[in-house]
Amino acid sequence: MKNIISLSLLNIKRDKSKIKIYIIIMTIFISLINILLNTSIILNESINSIYINKKNIYVDYEMITTVKDIINSLILLIILLTFILINILLKQSINDKFFDIAIYKSIGYKDKYIFQLLFYELFLITTLSYLFSIVPSFIGINSINLIFSKFNIHNNFINIMCVYLAPLINIYFIIYISSFNAFRKLKKIQISTLFREK
Repeated sequence: MKNIISLSLLNIKRDKSKIKIYIIIMTIFISLINILLNTSIILNESINSIYINKKNIYVDYEMITTVKDIINSLILLIILLTFILINILLKQSINDKFFDIAIYKSIGYKDKYIFQLLFYELFLITTLSYLFSIVPSFIGINSINLIFSKFNIHNNFINIMCVYLAPLINIYFIIYISSFNAFRKLKKIQISTLFREK
């Protein structure tokens, strides 16, 4: 496993310029997902607290619900774009490493090793993107929490932890599925075809 991770790091270093662009885009996507998810949770909390504390305040529940639905739609759109980005990155990675994969297969590396190589490369890129997204997410989430705190609506610790962990878990799941799908297609290709493609 150590060899696979070090080889994945080597591949990342080799494609530095492309990887930097993917990391920047993924960082933006993850930050947006975190901020929008936090906003959706706070809007949900605000609806609940307004129902509980009805104080002669006129509140347009439909507007709050509509805004929440729009935010949830944006979250789904960004997750879809993340899925597309991960698949583009994976396809590009396979195309760049076609000859390497042919060599690995010809010298006897098992398909499991190639799958792990693809998966760990994406895993490392996503983890770096997630780490870079923590600061902008923190700033955005705290800004939104500050706005809602003026209306005496606060987000609890469990919700904030969900906001930070849910996107990461979803993206790791997307990576696993994308890697598995790409691996299935790559497994069907014969070694001689791999050498001819280059």
